[in-house]
Parts: sequence; C-alpha cells; structure tokens
Amino acid sequence: MALLSTTGLASLDVIEMKPGDSPEDLMKPYEFSVVSFYNPSDPKSQEVDALLEGAKLHLEKKVSEGEWGERSVGWFRINVEASPEMSLDGAGNPDQMVSGHGSRRMIGYERYNETKEKDAEMFAAIVKDLTGDWFTDIECFMIQDEERRVFDEVIYLGSKADLVMGGEAEAFTDLSMVDRYHFTD
Repeated sequence: MALLSTTGLASLDVIEMKPGDSPEDLMKPYEFSVVSFYNPSDPKSQEVDALLEGAKLHLEKKVSEGEWGERSVGWFRINVEASPEMSLDGAGNPDQMVSGHGSRRMIGYERYNETKEKDAEMFAAIVKDLTGDWFTDIECFMIQDEERRVFDEVIYLGSKADLVMGGEAEAFTDLSMVDRYHFTD
C-alpha cells in the first residue's frame, strides 16, 4: 500500500498558560499546538475563546470515529489582558494560532454561524486543515488511475511510522505542509 501526503494522539485539556510558564515546555509533547490569545474584557474575544473546548471535542470525536486522521494537538489559552507580554505582538491583541513543524499560522477566527456548536465545528475544521491529514492511504493500482486528477502529489511507498516527527521520512510530512499556490490567468 502507498501513502499520499496523519499521525498522533489527542490531548486531554485546554491548558491556561500563565506568566512564568514555559510555552516551549508545555507545547513540546505535541506535534501541533492551538493557542487562543484572549482578552476577557473583549466580548468578541471571549466568544471565540469559548469555542475552544467545543472545537477540541469536535476534532477529537471526528478522529475517534475515523473520519479524520489521528494527530497530536495540544490546546492552550493565554489571557493577554493579564499578560500582554505573552501575546505574539506584545500589545495584548487577541487572536488564535496553530503552530507546529516550524510553522505558525494565525487564524483570526470570528463568529460566522448562528450557533456556537456550528462555529466550534468550523473552528475544528480549520484546526484539522492546519494540523493533519497530510497523507491518504491509496492502493498502488490507483496511483495511475484515469479518474485521478491530482497533479501536485508525492507518492511515498513505506511505513506510516517513518512519517512521524523523528521518523526516517519526516521530511515528507514537512514538505506536505508547505503551502502551494498555482496562479492562472
């Protein structure tokens, strides 16, 4: 079986980072980290931060049901009103971020849906897209199938265990996370 360009385990809780905590040490056990930089005095920031638990549960449910691939994600929050120095910009502006494998992606999520549940599902889908399902199992006979129209894929013939962080083929995972843009007229 060949693999196309998901690994890991779900985390247990959303962890509140406080001054004196080492973000590097707290995030180290995870391949990816979701961080909510929230301001409790900002109602919009509070609304988005409140979606974290629902998004985490939704992602973990989809993974446990086998609909989404496994991944190692730590979930964190930082009160930037109390600790502006822990915000990314140092000014205490609220935002959300997904980091891992040397990349850092800002989410900038705002409520879009009528229910918090739908927003949590949307937030989870964004986290899913930024943290995994980098590889899809495919039968070898399907690689050259006439129905396949994917021209930017890399085929890896080997063990999934080699694709995880520290594995012999970790570079394939890193490469699959690189954004690719194709512009046409």
